[in-house]
Amino acid sequence: ASGERLQDLLNEARQQLEMAELLGYGKKKDFEPLYSELKKVKEKTAGGGSGKGWLDEIKARLSKLF
Repeated sequence: ASGERLQDLLNEARQQLEMAELLGYGKKKDFEPLYSELKKVKEKTAGGGSGKGWLDEIKARLSKLF
C-alpha cells in the first residue's frame, strides 16, 4: 500500500508542477529537470523501492526554482 501511496504522491507532484508552469512560476526549461527527477523516482520506486535519496534531489531543485 505504501508503494501505491508513493506513486499517487509522485503523480500529484507532477500535476502541481504542471499547474505551476501553467500559472507562470517559471519557464518550461526551469521545470524540465524537475519532471526528469520525478520520472527517475517513479521508475526507481515502481517495484516498491525507497525514493528517499531521489526525493532529496527534487527538494533541492525546487528550492532553487522558488
